[in-house]
Amino acid sequence: MIGLLLNENLPIRLTVALRQAGIEAKHVSDLGLNGCADLKVWSQSIQERLAVITKDSDYLDLVPASGEGQVVLVTVGNLRLNELIDHVVAKAELIAAFLRLRFQSARALGSQTRLAPMITLRVVEIGLGELPAYASVSTCFQITSRISLGALRSSGGNELREEPIEPSWKDYDALEPVTSLPSRWNLAHWGIFAAFDDDTRLGGAIVARDTQGLEFT
Repeated sequence: MIGLLLNENLPIRLTVALRQAGIEAKHVSDLGLNGCADLKVWSQSIQERLAVITKDSDYLDLVPASGEGQVVLVTVGNLRLNELIDHVVAKAELIAAFLRLRFQSARALGSQTRLAPMITLRVVEIGLGELPAYASVSTCFQITSRISLGALRSSGGNELREEPIEPSWKDYDALEPVTSLPSRWNLAHWGIFAAFDDDTRLGGAIVARDTQGLEFT
């Protein structure tokens, strides 16, 4: 599992909170790295197979083109300690899943494969007025591979193995447009999220819950 290494600009209490949330986490103080240069912390994070989580944007310059090592940049500004902890913990599972997927995908492709160059992934919640922009990212795509469920189950959910399949197309653009959702459903309990790489819109997700007439199977 890919874990998180908290830089010294993040509190030790956050490390404890992440562990309580089931996320593997260490603080630089756990490794005797307080006051060490960024490069030293970075090198140790690669050895420990941990992604550095930090408020220091200088770490982005340490990510080589090969993608070895990972950085999670906290950009929320100045928050009270409890607010910062709540903010990061709320997103910790998403962060861990993303890092784990990148690591497993590279391993599945072979021991000599490096991860793709890092993107600065930013996920934000958006309002209904941004649904047209949300819909601007096409959801029509070709499928050429899938994750092996057998490998996933036999490993207890720890191995993501890609396997080729007969190419086919999924065209979700042909379904009901997302811009029509407010006229059909009460979206009071829905969350609409968009993902960006810097200012480039990558995609998004809609989380629906507690909606009368909408059943989940």
